[in-house]
Amino acid sequence: MPASIRRPLIFVDIDGVLIPLRARPGGANHGWGSSAGGGPDRDGNPLLDRLDPVDGRRLLALPGELVWASTWMAEANEVVAPRIGLPALPVVDWPDADEEHHAACTGRPHP
Repeated sequence: MPASIRRPLIFVDIDGVLIPLRARPGGANHGWGSSAGGGPDRDGNPLLDRLDPVDGRRLLALPGELVWASTWMAEANEVVAPRIGLPALPVVDWPDADEEHHAACTGRPHP
């Protein structure tokens, strides 16, 4: 692919995607938590045990540029990426809907 052609962006979410809403089948525990039962880990989130390093390998194999599109923002690189074997990724800085609404209604930025 010529250098002038960029690969497509792949927006990666975390909650409900990389951290499933339910425990993974078979009760997979990847050892991140402080207890075998999936208690809070050093970051205080018991759901981090639901992350699967296989997901990181699958994402890296995709033909695109990965970017975090999550409310985790920069914490995605600090907490999630190392657990699933991803490098630090760019983070999408979504505009705050409240700020946009305020600007549209008043004609000036939110204080």
